[in-house]
Amino acid sequence: MENKKNQSQKETGVLDQVSETETETEEELTNIQVQEKTLEETLHEEVNQLKDKYLRAEAEIQNVRKMADQQTTKARLYGSESFAKEILSLGDNLERALDSLNANPNLKTAIEGIELTLKAYEKILKNQGITSINPLKEKFNAEQHQAMTVIEDKNLDDNTVKEVIQKGYLLFDRVLRPALVIVSKKSPSKIK
Repeated sequence: MENKKNQSQKETGVLDQVSETETETEEELTNIQVQEKTLEETLHEEVNQLKDKYLRAEAEIQNVRKMADQQTTKARLYGSESFAKEILSLGDNLERALDSLNANPNLKTAIEGIELTLKAYEKILKNQGITSINPLKEKFNAEQHQAMTVIEDKNLDDNTVKEVIQKGYLLFDRVLRPALVIVSKKSPSKIK
């Protein structure tokens, strides 16, 4: 009987050990699952961060490309701006020569030659995207006109260009030289 008792105690001890081992194994399994979940979340977060960095880098590359394209376009369109500014004085001189020669009818051939030269000059400017600003009787525009003086004129509205002293020019949409103008203002009303 004692043998049975001993054997029963041994079996109980073995069962207790198995139960403790199962509990330890379950705890270890739970710890492993928690670690696995934490690792999975960390990896998921890192993947999302890397995706975000990738998308930002792609956007930055696209922005750099757009800026480079814009700069190339501007360089192509406006690269001749300084040359164009210098050549404008040539046209001014041709126009002055015509004005002074028109006073003398004996110089008809010279006048015709200068007029043809001036037309060729204007065609070249037009082909290069340069257009004149001749704002006579238009509203004053500070972006394209430079007022040299203001003169009272009851026949014109306020801020109307009364006279163009020197034409201005645009290179596409950019002002190469503003038009030099005289601007009108209404005479003040006399109060009775």
